[in-house]
Amino acid sequence: MLVEQQESREYIERALEYARKNLGNSGVSVEDVAREAGFSTNYFNRIFMAHTGFSVMEYIRFERLRGAAQELRSSKRDILEIALAHGYDSHEGFSRSFRAQYQCTPSEYREAKRRQAVSWGELVDETLVHRFLAKYPQFRQLDEDEVIDGLLAKDGRRFGYLCTSIQGMGLKAVTDREDWQEGFVLIGDRRNQENGWYLVLVTDEEAVLREWIAQLEQVQQILTSAVQALPEPAEEYREYMYFGEEMQTKLPEQLQIRRLTPEDTELIRQWAGERNDGYVMHLLHLECCVDDPGVLEFGVFEKLATGDKNECSAFGGRNVSDAERGERMIAAVGCGIESVHGFSLNDGIQIRFAAGEGSDSLYRQIYAGVTNEIVRMGVLPFDNIQYGRYAAAHGGFTSEELGYQLVNCMWFVKGE
Repeated sequence: MLVEQQESREYIERALEYARKNLGNSGVSVEDVAREAGFSTNYFNRIFMAHTGFSVMEYIRFERLRGAAQELRSSKRDILEIALAHGYDSHEGFSRSFRAQYQCTPSEYREAKRRQAVSWGELVDETLVHRFLAKYPQFRQLDEDEVIDGLLAKDGRRFGYLCTSIQGMGLKAVTDREDWQEGFVLIGDRRNQENGWYLVLVTDEEAVLREWIAQLEQVQQILTSAVQALPEPAEEYREYMYFGEEMQTKLPEQLQIRRLTPEDTELIRQWAGERNDGYVMHLLHLECCVDDPGVLEFGVFEKLATGDKNECSAFGGRNVSDAERGERMIAAVGCGIESVHGFSLNDGIQIRFAAGEGSDSLYRQIYAGVTNEIVRMGVLPFDNIQYGRYAAAHGGFTSEELGYQLVNCMWFVKGE
């Protein structure tokens, strides 16, 4: 029986890969996918649904429309062109299917989403939880909203970031316990790797944790107080929050911290220099997410020389061009706001200086200044990176020095 289940999973993986590669082919059929997997059509459709929660054509339709939805919000391409590119033969058929899945027309969706960032939760493989339950039938799926409410009521300080991650990362909750508060497992999307998922174990019960570690594969993170039951090796991962008043800190007189807007694009470009990574590209296209309440980016700006004077100490005494006069951005500060069920925090503070800029003392001042900006917004300042090796790279400075409190420890399982 175990061998049959393993073979079925392998056939399903093969079928999913084939279906994804042929989403733009309007002629793809159940027969095509079943033939690729080596099964008769009727039998294959049954096992496909048992493993994924979708019939074959439901899955193809779902993925086509999701791909079309992403293109609607990220491009100005004509709606009919998008429909044709995603396997539809007509505007009418596309609109009808789109409304059934998203409860609005393609044009309404584009208008509502065109200036909002895409979250990972919107991209998660919707078959993962069903495939997990097919492999581990002793588990049952939980309602994620119920889990979030229960965790926030139990201890919002400890579980707050986990709750925002459940929503933002599209994590699915399952358990084999009669009472899920004894422990549950979160399933995340790690597409294109073995099984396609990673697991987060959440339990303070030592016996439960040992049982899950012994029977489950792809465990990546563990939230527990039963540290004696952790596998070897496991690396500690700390989470801090700030609950105090605004910090007494003062930036150098010529510096200012303010929220970045699309109007700062040229200054951002100068700050980036030769860098062109994903974060730089995000900042250069803030107009695409200017209406998204979760996007929070700050810039640190320096006032430059004015009048007839052509020198500025910030440039090491060199002459400055007309384009450089006024102000320039010396650092970008990545934050983001995560919210769920009325609970809001910022997603860490990462400061990136322009090439050749910055110092340990200035890093501390900016970190405190941005914390104050977040406090004024009524959002909980959060940190899960400013310690250990990362802190050592900034003169050993940690958020704890500024009054952030340790609220939780996660554990990363190495070798997974």
